[in-house]
Amino acid sequence: RGKDSAMRQTAVGALLAGLLGGVSELSLYGIHLHHRRVYRWLLAGCAAGGVTSAVFGWLFPSVLPSGQMVRGVTTTAFAFSSLLTIPVFDRMWVYALSIAVAFVMAMVLTVLFGYRTPSRATKTQMVSADENARPQDMARGIDTTVSDVESAEDSPSRAAPDRALDSNAILSPVAGRLVNLEATGDPVFASRALGEGVGVVPETTGETAVLAPVSGMLKTVARTGHAFGIKTDGGIEVLVHIGIDTVDMDGEGFAVVVAKGERIAAGEPLATVDFGKVAAAGRSVVVVVTVVNAAELTVVTPLIGDGSGDNNGGDCKTVSAGSPIIDVEQ
Repeated sequence: RGKDSAMRQTAVGALLAGLLGGVSELSLYGIHLHHRRVYRWLLAGCAAGGVTSAVFGWLFPSVLPSGQMVRGVTTTAFAFSSLLTIPVFDRMWVYALSIAVAFVMAMVLTVLFGYRTPSRATKTQMVSADENARPQDMARGIDTTVSDVESAEDSPSRAAPDRALDSNAILSPVAGRLVNLEATGDPVFASRALGEGVGVVPETTGETAVLAPVSGMLKTVARTGHAFGIKTDGGIEVLVHIGIDTVDMDGEGFAVVVAKGERIAAGEPLATVDFGKVAAAGRSVVVVVTVVNAAELTVVTPLIGDGSGDNNGGDCKTVSAGSPIIDVEQ
């Protein structure tokens, strides 16, 4: 459902190990510790399974080999809990029912409410949208090229920004101070899970226009206005993420001026953002720009260091809106 192939592979292996072998470490280290939101659904399922076991165990007591009656599920063997060890429990059907209730409830809650936090879910959806759009873009390549030529001839204002695209320079969406991804305060960006890039701490605290860093097609426009995905004609996929955890603001302070599927030129506005409201909400105002498909390109170089700052710590040079901040070699 989430269209995350890596998660699907991990989940299938962890599921089989848990159901057939009673081994939970794969789930714990592969999924749960990375997505702690899922614990609330697991605990709800465990509670429901425990209540089921207690109620039916009381109503249908088990009998020990000594003849003693016990109100609850019992076993005389040491065994991991799994589908294959159900027969060692008494009453067997009560035990099977209780783990079925626990499993189904946890699964249903996870499907309904998700295992990712809202901010992580938005980032993952943007990556998935870009990946799903690639085959369609290739099929439309000829038509797109023709329309680009026609629009460039008809609109000189759009022809100039396209020259920035030819140099494969990704431009700063706002004026401010550059920081590397480790200094953004977001572990997802710091891990480069969403590609190589930089952060820009805006120099203004009021309403500011956030500009497109490249020319291309808008593949993703977040409803809340905090994130945009752009794919250039050359296949470079760029993510612009305004602030950290700003999805929780539900669009307050964000005025989007573009729509998904539109073409945009580098330097044209994506949205107007009130960074004062973002800061007042307790959120980081850093604007993160990453090349999502950096692994498919030859070199992606953040243009942070100029001798005036600490590349490892994060503080580096200041830039104006429209200045190159990332260089890409395809």
